[in-house]
Amino acid sequence: IPDTFLVAEIAGRITGYLVGSVTQKRYLTDDLFENVVSNPASGGFIQIQSLSVAPKFAGQGIGTALLAALKDLALAQNRDGISLTCHSELIPYYEMNGFSDEGPSDSNHGGSLWNNMVWENR
Repeated sequence: IPDTFLVAEIAGRITGYLVGSVTQKRYLTDDLFENVVSNPASGGFIQIQSLSVAPKFAGQGIGTALLAALKDLALAQNRDGISLTCHSELIPYYEMNGFSDEGPSDSNHGGSLWNNMVWENR
């Protein structure tokens, strides 16, 4: 899924990455962590499976920059939006980045409780 896998780099060092794949579903489902398929050319929601920033670069806006770049991709690829799940303590972070909290997720990935967060391409 190279068209929705982003890498942040500073001076040749990887500082963070974002992994996403596209489905027609509004919410991320656990099967996306096991079954990777090519993205459709347009439409659907980009489902973020992972957003990671190297600890040394935490708090420097790397994650926010990756999310902004993915929004640009969603617009360019004519996607319906972006969806992800997160733990409760991260809801304010994603809301700050334009995502809406749509309540508890059905996901039980890793045995955790998750919340659905969605950014819509209006």
